Amino acid sequence: MIDSIILNSNVHVWTGTFVLLSIIFATAISLFYAIKQKPHDKLFHFALILAQISIVIQVLVGIKLLDQGLGVLQLYIHYIGGIAAIFFLILYYWLPEKVRSSRWLGFGLISMSLLFALQTFVIGSIYVA
Repeated sequence: MIDSIILNSNVHVWTGTFVLLSIIFATAISLFYAIKQKPHDKLFHFALILAQISIVIQVLVGIKLLDQGLGVLQLYIHYIGGIAAIFFLILYYWLPEKVRSSRWLGFGLISMSLLFALQTFVIGSIYVA
């Protein structure tokens, strides 16, 4: 059944845009919390989880497009960019609580994720016509 579904490559662009927006949202929230020296609360964690879910959705759409034979020219940049983007978001939760409570750590990790997602989006957009 899933093989009979054909996705347009624009779906990948739209989900990529959602990834960027969700990571920008998480970056803004984490910057606000770092500047105000606020402890990370539900909003901060919601922003991180939203960014992670958006990347997972993007990965699933990308896998379907690869199954359709699209995107093979930019395969490695997507692997590197996608893995790094979600790695930095997940790394936050792998660190001990004492380390996570650092003022700028959340912002730094989310910013790294944003850089990789932005790089992947820009390079991927070059190939979409």
